[in-house]
Amino acid sequence: MHCPVPDVCWMNRSTFKPCLWGNLPRKSHPYRASRPRLSIRAYGFPAPNSSHLEAETLMDLSAALRQDPEKPTYHVMPSSGWINDPNGPFYYNGKYHLFYQHIINGCEWDFGIVWGHAVSSDLVHWEHLPPALMPTPGGLDADGCFSGCCIEDADGMPTIMYTGVRLRSNPDCGPLPPQDCDLNLPFIESQLIAIPEPDYNGSADPMLSNWVKSEDPFLAYPPPDMELVGWRDPFIFEFMGKRGEHKEWGMLMGSGIKGKGGAVMIYRSNQLRSGWRYDGMLCEADTVETGAMWECPLLARLPILPEHGRSAHSLLNGFKSLSLNSFNNISAFHSKGHNAVSPTADRKSLSADTNQQVGFSPPKSVTPRIEGFPAPQNEVQKDGSSNPPPGGGNSSNGNEAADRSKSLLSEEILNPYGDENAENTEHNASMRRRPGSKEAGTSSEQEQMSTSGQGSQQQYTHVLCISPDAPTNPVLFWLGNFDPVETRFILNGALGPLKLDLGDTLYAPNLLEDEEGRHILWGWLQERRKVGSYDYAGCLSLPRVMYISGNRLHQEPAPEVNKLRRGECWRSSDIQIFQEESTPLEGVAGPSLDIIFTLERGTATAAGLLLRSWNAGGEGNTAVLYDWERNVLEAVFEGGAGLDLATQTDLDPDAEAQRRVGGPVSLKPGEPLAMRVLIDHSCLEIYLSSGEVLSTRVYRGQQPADSDAGIDFVAFGGTARVEKAEAWEMGSIWQREYIRSSSSYGSVYEPINSVMPVGSPVAV
Repeated sequence: MHCPVPDVCWMNRSTFKPCLWGNLPRKSHPYRASRPRLSIRAYGFPAPNSSHLEAETLMDLSAALRQDPEKPTYHVMPSSGWINDPNGPFYYNGKYHLFYQHIINGCEWDFGIVWGHAVSSDLVHWEHLPPALMPTPGGLDADGCFSGCCIEDADGMPTIMYTGVRLRSNPDCGPLPPQDCDLNLPFIESQLIAIPEPDYNGSADPMLSNWVKSEDPFLAYPPPDMELVGWRDPFIFEFMGKRGEHKEWGMLMGSGIKGKGGAVMIYRSNQLRSGWRYDGMLCEADTVETGAMWECPLLARLPILPEHGRSAHSLLNGFKSLSLNSFNNISAFHSKGHNAVSPTADRKSLSADTNQQVGFSPPKSVTPRIEGFPAPQNEVQKDGSSNPPPGGGNSSNGNEAADRSKSLLSEEILNPYGDENAENTEHNASMRRRPGSKEAGTSSEQEQMSTSGQGSQQQYTHVLCISPDAPTNPVLFWLGNFDPVETRFILNGALGPLKLDLGDTLYAPNLLEDEEGRHILWGWLQERRKVGSYDYAGCLSLPRVMYISGNRLHQEPAPEVNKLRRGECWRSSDIQIFQEESTPLEGVAGPSLDIIFTLERGTATAAGLLLRSWNAGGEGNTAVLYDWERNVLEAVFEGGAGLDLATQTDLDPDAEAQRRVGGPVSLKPGEPLAMRVLIDHSCLEIYLSSGEVLSTRVYRGQQPADSDAGIDFVAFGGTARVEKAEAWEMGSIWQREYIRSSSSYGSVYEPINSVMPVGSPVAV
């Protein structure tokens, strides 16, 4: 076949110098193809430093923000289009690389999804590169490059391993799987590989701008006769082999078993790109209460929280050091069967000013499904379709809260507050190995691993994280131990499932281990508004550093985030917050802020920040609150569609329009509370000193000229005191933004998607 790009394609050997594979004969080249390899440039993306790049329009980010005040500036996202799962973050040659699922010409999920690509030298200042992967017409990923990972092989070669999909309705779909391996989904999943395109010296491009795919999958089909509901999202890790003599590669695969629930499959190999052998289930559920399909599985051995964070004293020994080091104090996580008490006492609503109030009332639906988002498994939507698209996608075009009672996830997960009259319940989902297999954790050494430290704290070493069913559901994790001999996650004594994030926007996280041994996680932060005039949808979270502290997971912003602080620091101390009064953060301005403060309770039942809204007719003020009585962190959203704060002065605190998200935290009674609130236009990430995080979206509208930040300290049920507070304006992570014309993003192939409505392929 004629090569469309003769100067760069692997097919044109006459202009290509010795490659990474040395002097192999042409026919035995491992990535030699019978048809042209996909080249980004063949799809309209200019080569770096080409004349095409010089012709691009360079657009100042501030100009785009003047058009949309809700668009984040210090969260990774494409300049336009849809984004979902972060893929394959890794550190290579002095650079952080972050890939992500991306729809270029639309703001809703669709087939034909590509791998966007951004690169950074310091973890916080990023540069866009051309997409790393795009669908190959007629290939195994003709209708989408779904999620996966990127890792260096034993020789230091960066390798992308991902799930490619092709629709059965595609005329060029190719042969169907064998009947015993066919999952009977509307599309066929294959596990594929890509490596960096070498330069003319045979070395990998240091920026990894262009990638070359293998013609053959490293796994063509799932194991036979397993009644799986999906088979995607590979995640690679290294571990000491079963004999303990040398390292092996392990690979997790997201899946589920029809009628039983979610599952994580595990494969093993001595070589990264070949020789993979199915080794059973890492773990599986025997109930759908934790989801029918477990997407984007992660497994990592996390470091212990450093000693400098092991006391409340270290938290308060100098506020400047606190702000530079984030939050690192230790407290006990709630144990299995933790029962957060629901509020029963009457609470007065807080008046932010004479015309604005925030009600504080018992939760109605803690994590409501948003109208227009995909329904949970088996839930039929208004258009007759059911379930979310695969790969963590959804179609974000709604903003009204809806009942989630039809979700397969248990009410304990969907409503983390619990019920004040409920008896203690078991937190761990009932999970087990496949029938006929040896139960993990039976040897004396394994028992010692899972029980060491009892009487004080469990000594967990690993975190297992899954994304169940749909982006409307919370990401779940377990703390426990991985058994390298049985290649199982030891569930006997594991703590979970628990919510990775207490908010309503994070889904499908991914992580890397950097050169310092830190485990850094990103997640997809979804929109929570209808598709409208804006030309983007979604972003990624800030990088989080993950630790294990006894029997709890501790998350904190990467210290590099502090590099985004701009200008002088606003400081204050000993701020008294009175009931039914708001205390503005005078002198703090701007839509992108980093606010850090410590709270003392006084007589209040709850206290925190009020974010005032300038968006008349939309969702009103938002309060970020810690409730001492219930030990709960939450965001309370006032109002909703049709509520005009200019005329509404008597809000019902129990009104159904009031939305709230949050959950229980691990703060001990009497322990100092420190809170870090990172505001990036509509993105809100809240980190507690006890290690929990809440992420959500707050659409406040256009900030009036010469206005302050519209942020106040507030208290309910009594008085509270802010011991110390600091705030900074935050700069953009982008030096500049390349805005390409739509023609340069044009694809030569239009994926066939008419047969696949918005809905999951899971068939339970």
